[in-house]
Amino acid sequence: MRKKASGRTLKKFLAIFNVIFWFAGVGFLGLGIWLYLTLQDFRAAIEHAHFILPAYLLIISGGAVVIFGVIGCIAIFAESRCLLAFYWVCIIFVLAADVATCVKSFFLNDEVESHVTYRLNVTSMYKYIYDEDMTDAIDTLQQKYECCGVRNYSDWSGTSYNKRARSLLTKGIHPYPESCCRDNNSCSLLLSSNPDIFIQGCLYPVVNQMRLILSLVGWSTLAISAYLVIESFMVCCFRVAVSR
Repeated sequence: MRKKASGRTLKKFLAIFNVIFWFAGVGFLGLGIWLYLTLQDFRAAIEHAHFILPAYLLIISGGAVVIFGVIGCIAIFAESRCLLAFYWVCIIFVLAADVATCVKSFFLNDEVESHVTYRLNVTSMYKYIYDEDMTDAIDTLQQKYECCGVRNYSDWSGTSYNKRARSLLTKGIHPYPESCCRDNNSCSLLLSSNPDIFIQGCLYPVVNQMRLILSLVGWSTLAISAYLVIESFMVCCFRVAVSR
């Protein structure tokens, strides 16, 4: 009698855990899509393929959880040992994906400054106005974070764009991007004397935002990984209780 009572209690707890697990999957799916879209705004500052992996892992694991959660619900209420075993394997799969996402996010967090520094230098030095997508991406960053250049506005002085602009100055092309200006007016040659110019560089605003995003992903996946360990243990216990 006690075994049956404990089995029913475990079943209730596992059912509740499964519902939370399903909603967590929906949340992870949304987080993955949000991360993927957010990283598009940083394409001038990061190697997209290098940083996009956590977003893909979140989308895959979140979508899998939504499907596996339904399977888990059926397995729990049907008290099917085969389905419970399959559900346990599903949980382990999601756990592996979440651990990989967590490790990758914290790893990227450690190297984000050096990566962003290199990438911003390359894109601003060689790709501005020569690559339309990168031009739009850099202008978006400078307007969004109210910044100019990598470390400060003077970084533009050595770029290919600056050299080309100086040679065409008489045609109305200025040596600094108009996205460096607060009101999108043409930029002055003497930036330091122009109060409408963004003096701060884009490096640290972008790095700080990227670190915040990666930390959010890392700690979220770490928390859900701990939750999945508990749930996998409960599934094993319930499967044993069902067999008795």
